[in-house]
Amino acid sequence: MNSGNELYENRPVVLIADDDDNFRLLARKALEVAGFRVEEVEDGERLLELFEQIPPDIVLLDIMMPGMDGFMVCSKIRERPGGEYIPVLMVTGLDDIESISKAYEVGATDFITKPINWLILSHRVRFMMRTKKLIDEIVQNELQALADLYVIPDLLEDKKEIQSNHPYSEWLKNLRALERIAGEEILTKVIRSFLEETPILIQAIQDCIDSQDIFTMQIKAILLKSNSSNLGITKMIALCKELEEIRSSEFLSTAREKMQEIEEEFNRIKTCLIQEFL
Repeated sequence: MNSGNELYENRPVVLIADDDDNFRLLARKALEVAGFRVEEVEDGERLLELFEQIPPDIVLLDIMMPGMDGFMVCSKIRERPGGEYIPVLMVTGLDDIESISKAYEVGATDFITKPINWLILSHRVRFMMRTKKLIDEIVQNELQALADLYVIPDLLEDKKEIQSNHPYSEWLKNLRALERIAGEEILTKVIRSFLEETPILIQAIQDCIDSQDIFTMQIKAILLKSNSSNLGITKMIALCKELEEIRSSEFLSTAREKMQEIEEEFNRIKTCLIQEFL
């Protein structure tokens, strides 16, 4: 019995905050079956208390809760020592574009929409733990400092030398470093997913622009931004954010200009990724 408890205690920890008892029950079952240790609370205040007691590997956070909402909780997590590195998966409604945008603004790593597909929730959580912590903007900004701190002189050395005048030299160095930390297999999987999904999203956004469906365009732009952030492609992230902010059909010409820039950047990134990693 004790050995079983020890095994459970050593599992990756997921903290869940949601005022819906049924949601917490289903999430617990789905994640425990997948090998996670789950700690759950019904509100944001209690989650912040538990955060100090049981350092999590990931936080699953509902946006709408009584008292302290998910936005405020996420902000407070990011302010705490070590909290800036914890993946936060926020739960929202499919048609809540403003909440999705605000979730990113307060520091959420990603979002998931209700109704939840319980079969893929555990895969989403596991993927975030393996890749988001390593690939998000915070790690990229801190990677060189960590390498210096721990005196790892070859951390940023590439098995294929990257020329200093390469237009993406700094970005490639970061990806090479992540390859050494996360492993070639994981990074290759993320790259292939980006290269396969991005053209589909680009075409979907173009179709929305043609049909003047601004709301769906914004949703697809958020998904494209999420995909781009996995690899730290800052220009595409910025362009996607500009698409999100379009609110009226009179700006559709601007959207077309942004999509042209996104396509051009994607083609450059695609060439670079294939040459360097695939």
